Amino acid sequence: MTSWFDNKTCRNMKEKMFGVKEFDQDPLVRERKDLLDYNSKLLQLSAEIDHITTDQQKVNTRYLNVARYAREAADPASSTAVEPTAGRKDISPAFALFSQQMSHFNHSGENSITAIGDARSKIDRLDGRVKTLRTDLTDRDRAHGLVKHYEVKTEELQKKYQQKMENGSKSDSAKEKLDRNLVKFREAQENCDRLDRSVSRDITDVLGRRQKDVGDIVQALSQYYASMVTQNQECVEPLTQSIPALVEKISTPQLAVATPSPVVQGNAVLPRVQTPEVIRQQGSDVELPTDERSTEPLLPCNDNGGAERTNKVRTAPEKIEGAAGACVTNVQEHVRKPKGVGAIGKSANSYSQLQ
Repeated sequence: MTSWFDNKTCRNMKEKMFGVKEFDQDPLVRERKDLLDYNSKLLQLSAEIDHITTDQQKVNTRYLNVARYAREAADPASSTAVEPTAGRKDISPAFALFSQQMSHFNHSGENSITAIGDARSKIDRLDGRVKTLRTDLTDRDRAHGLVKHYEVKTEELQKKYQQKMENGSKSDSAKEKLDRNLVKFREAQENCDRLDRSVSRDITDVLGRRQKDVGDIVQALSQYYASMVTQNQECVEPLTQSIPALVEKISTPQLAVATPSPVVQGNAVLPRVQTPEVIRQQGSDVELPTDERSTEPLLPCNDNGGAERTNKVRTAPEKIEGAAGACVTNVQEHVRKPKGVGAIGKSANSYSQLQ
């Protein structure tokens, strides 16, 4: 039994909210699944071709930038020069030759955009055909739903008309309404049959040409990559032979080797100066043991007047009073002053006895 929710307005509202429902027992279920997968893969391929096109356009400018910055890095004057600096003798021709090759890559890249544009147009046409077919499938689902709607509605109107005929009541309006919906039902069936035939034919054709159509796209992509190789083939010799040979000829300035100044080293031997064997106390004779004698090295002369005078002072005889009142005398060597009673001698006859 049909209800108010089955009228045309409500059907349109439900379609906008939830989409068109696929009709039950569709014989093209497998084909529809394959078409959906095919469309998904085409969208992915289309996105990658867009990326390639964008990257190619970007790299075309990079070729010129690389040549420019390499030249300016090698020759700072080239960035501010009014006239071209390619002919200058102080700059290696390797940089000018490299710039020529990068310019060639730039032009070939611009020309290759046309080839990849051919692949772009092929995939757009194929994608448009698949989208049209998917739209036809949706119309077919809608047509089947409409047929189902009028099928149920005409059955109900037929029952109401029969009841009025059996009761002997006036049935002109019921008969008119039934006839009107029977016409709509017949039109819906004809439209559904037409869509069934066309959609079945188109989906079989699209899936059957799948390899051929994708092959045409691959052929266009192959021409794009081949053009990149063939157009730049003449750059192989300069890039692999001429430029490396020119770089090898670039000379570098020879740095002067500084001669180190000779280092004058003293040849004096620092002798070990021994303390006098005998340290005499005023008024008594006390000997200092040998292991307690002080040593004082002489300074090397090396034509140094100051060091010579210092050595004379150290070797001159002098009289030195210690903290303990000890007297040191010697005509040959200098003896350090004793720094205290505890620092002089360990024997019983040392300065500890002077107290």
